Amino acid sequence: KAATVETPVAEKAAPKPTLPINSQTIETEPKVKIAGRSRRMFGEFAQEQPKKDEKIDENALSSLIESKLEALKERAKTETPAPKTTEPVNDQTFQREQPQLYPIIDPDYDETPWWKISARKYGVAVALLILAATGFYGFVYPKYTQTVRFERAEELFHANDFRKAKAQYELFALKYPLDPRISIVKNRLEALDKLQEKENLVQDKLHKLMERATIAYKQKRYLVPEHDNAILYINNILAERADYSMALALREQIVNHYFEMAENALEANQYEMAVDHFQKIRQITPDDPVIADQINRALELRQLDERLQKLSQLAKAKTDVNKLRQEMERLKSEIRSEQQKLQAIREMQKDNAPVQAENKNRNEKEITGAVTAPKSVIENSGS
Repeated sequence: KAATVETPVAEKAAPKPTLPINSQTIETEPKVKIAGRSRRMFGEFAQEQPKKDEKIDENALSSLIESKLEALKERAKTETPAPKTTEPVNDQTFQREQPQLYPIIDPDYDETPWWKISARKYGVAVALLILAATGFYGFVYPKYTQTVRFERAEELFHANDFRKAKAQYELFALKYPLDPRISIVKNRLEALDKLQEKENLVQDKLHKLMERATIAYKQKRYLVPEHDNAILYINNILAERADYSMALALREQIVNHYFEMAENALEANQYEMAVDHFQKIRQITPDDPVIADQINRALELRQLDERLQKLSQLAKAKTDVNKLRQEMERLKSEIRSEQQKLQAIREMQKDNAPVQAENKNRNEKEITGAVTAPKSVIENSGS
């Protein structure tokens, strides 16, 4: 019976046709044959029987098989498609089945966003690149910084800016004690320390001289006595340090004092006294061409005054006296114009003196290691 049932069921359960989809074929799964199912079910049923009852009644077995086959037939009827109707070809309408399109699925396709893929692919490379750059920076940059610091210190040293050079050398020695150039740095620091000691002695000497010059100025001992006057101490200071601003400012005040005295003497026709004051100014500033010209003018006025006095005593003609007076007035006017020019020059010097004095005072306060010693002395005491 199983053989008679298997053949028609297998014919009805033919596999479905395949549809082409983008040059790909997806085959439908054929239905399972009833005969195979019956065999499986029968096998399962046979396995369920207890091993003790090996001898089973044949009638009961045949009835059981028949009932199973009937159930399978009913099930096959419900699953098999309805038979096609035989109609004339002209009366038949063929409906083309619309093919179902399925997307081509690449088994290697990954739906992960591109930026995540890039991050995964290039993340390791970027990390390695960063590590390499960090290693290069950590290895090369410190050496570059060491070289720059050393060259900067040497540049300041040879430019005689010893205060800044010492600061750079000390910083270099503190940060790079194992550098091969540390011996040069130590020699430079030793030389700068010696120069610092010498500079301290010079500063003490200049400070004491400036105190004495200030006391003499307040006591109006400008040029006398010969061995204890303000100009003497000022000249000693300028011989040691030509740009000492405090000494220059004090000397300018003394010159202005004598200049005012000379002008007052000229206004009072005291030409001898005026010449004496100009001579004192010339003693203080021997290289001033304006003062030399003023002295010559004052001497001419003094000579004219002497001539006028002689003419008045001899009672010469009034015409000669008037001529002499006119000449004297002309010379006075020239002297006044020269005095005005000189006064303008002095005013300009006064205006510039506070700025220069302030700048130089600030530089002196900042000076701790600046020394104007010859470079040969520094190099001999150094490396």
